Amino acid sequence: MAVKRFIDRKGEMTSLGREYGRKEAGLIVVFGRRRVGKTRLIRESLKGADFAYYLAAVQPDAAQVIDLKTTIADFLDDGTLRELDIRDWKGLFGYLEKVWPRERRLVLAIDEVTYITKNNPAFTSLLQRFWDGFLSGTRTKLILCGSLVGLMARDVLSSGSPLYGRRALDVHVRPLLFRHAQEFMKGVGFEDRLRFFAVLGGMPKYLEMVEGDFDSFIIDRMFDPNGFFYREGLYLLSEGFSESATYSNILRAVASGASSAARIGGHVGMDTRRLSSYLHILEGLGFLERRFPAGLENGRGSQFRVGDNFLEFWFRFVQENRSAVELGRGRELYAGLRNDINAFIGGRFEDVCRQYMEESGWGGPAGVGRWWRNLPDKKMVMEIDLLGKRNGRLGLAECKWRERVDGISLHEQLAGKAVHIPFPEQREYFLFARSFSRKGRQPDAHYVDLKDLEAFFSKPPDEPPA
Repeated sequence: MAVKRFIDRKGEMTSLGREYGRKEAGLIVVFGRRRVGKTRLIRESLKGADFAYYLAAVQPDAAQVIDLKTTIADFLDDGTLRELDIRDWKGLFGYLEKVWPRERRLVLAIDEVTYITKNNPAFTSLLQRFWDGFLSGTRTKLILCGSLVGLMARDVLSSGSPLYGRRALDVHVRPLLFRHAQEFMKGVGFEDRLRFFAVLGGMPKYLEMVEGDFDSFIIDRMFDPNGFFYREGLYLLSEGFSESATYSNILRAVASGASSAARIGGHVGMDTRRLSSYLHILEGLGFLERRFPAGLENGRGSQFRVGDNFLEFWFRFVQENRSAVELGRGRELYAGLRNDINAFIGGRFEDVCRQYMEESGWGGPAGVGRWWRNLPDKKMVMEIDLLGKRNGRLGLAECKWRERVDGISLHEQLAGKAVHIPFPEQREYFLFARSFSRKGRQPDAHYVDLKDLEAFFSKPPDEPPA
């Protein structure tokens, strides 16, 4: 079987390599949701290192100890450890304090550590004692990696964890941006790459499964009871959170359009004070995004949206229609939802346009974001898809996932909205569409269609087309 390409992750690899290069011991935490590529990242980073790697399993605690003992015995070539009947963590850690090399630069990686903490909540306390009493005085790098993000947050990352304050490095492995995600879809047309990215996000495992045309993929993989993605959203939350129903209800509310804490609380029957802790966890793990009007990041009036492409799609279109799917009406269901799914893709198309602007130098440290403002006199909320700053100028954008857009009219509409923006900078306008029926010649307007986007994302980010 051919080995899949390892794409991007330059920042994560640099951080890990820098930590491996330090002489002292270091505790490294690698976390992120299922399918995002954590294991592959760790294994790639360990090439050339002196390491022992253990992948935990869903099994009783004693079996877990035995399996890790065997892995370490093989790594150390320790026949005595291999034959010892050790079935608890105290016994294993106690033996390792006698034989583990103190001066040798080693890496010990425990992957899917939450499978251990789920069965034995005391594991992190026992590991903390082993770290404080022995391992921190060696030259070992200890990697703890986990996909059950709720348990990672509680057992490893939170201030209540016994390991809190001991970490030398946290690596939150996030979905790939479109530029790198599209590299998994070399045989797919550019427009369909955008569609697949809108639905699957930058999840390597998902993107490796892309094949055929977009419509058939959604019908066969999402709207079929035996399709890979049909229960994926359920698995992500039920395995990852102890209160999966609560987190699921929150994400479902946001996916359905509830964007403020008050509206989300109304959907799930929870006051905003109690809700805030759940929102904070989901936001920290990337399942939710909290957005402020661009340029007013420290102000009020934030909005929430689902931060994970796939989960938003799953809650909006799969979870809501499971009865029809179970009855074998997937094809009929897709036909009825086609327009809504296209609108969903349009919302995620905005993310790709934002990446285009940011890689073109707009946004600075704050990045490019959405802008909105309540206009009480007009009884409406004025919205602009994207806003960013560059060299004392203001870049404004509208993103239309439509064919044959009248670019001149769209430019006029955007310029009309711009009068409500309280920033004095000179403006430039970006008009994004699948294609245009008309383009103007205004020096302040940039018309970007799918051909332009394909050319831009086919070149390295430091060499954008002129």
